[in-house]
Amino acid sequence: MLKKIQDEDGNPGVGLVKHLLTYGQQQGFTVILEGILSNLKYGEMLREFIATFDKSYVYYFDIPFEETLRRHTLRHKVNDFGEDEMRDWWKEKDYLNVPGERILGQELSEDEVVELILKDVEHS
Repeated sequence: MLKKIQDEDGNPGVGLVKHLLTYGQQQGFTVILEGILSNLKYGEMLREFIATFDKSYVYYFDIPFEETLRRHTLRHKVNDFGEDEMRDWWKEKDYLNVPGERILGQELSEDEVVELILKDVEHS
């Protein structure tokens, strides 16, 4: 039987994410985590994990909801969820507030974001 895990307090997904991050780190991999991870539920774990690295890069897409919704219509997952679900997930300016966190705005294209991240990583 499948059970859908809700993003709420006590969510076992937080522990699973930490386990996956730790596994990658122990294997010596470059660890990349991407997703909708609210500060309220994931922030403490993420800050603790970031502190275990010599160097970390944290990026927050600070894009208005309307623009996020417009971009969603261009994705292959457009029919997987819609505006109502996205409004439930939406957290305005949900920064992690760690040193070096970079706030990226809607003016950057996808290619510019990739270029910026690659430059950051190459210069470390």
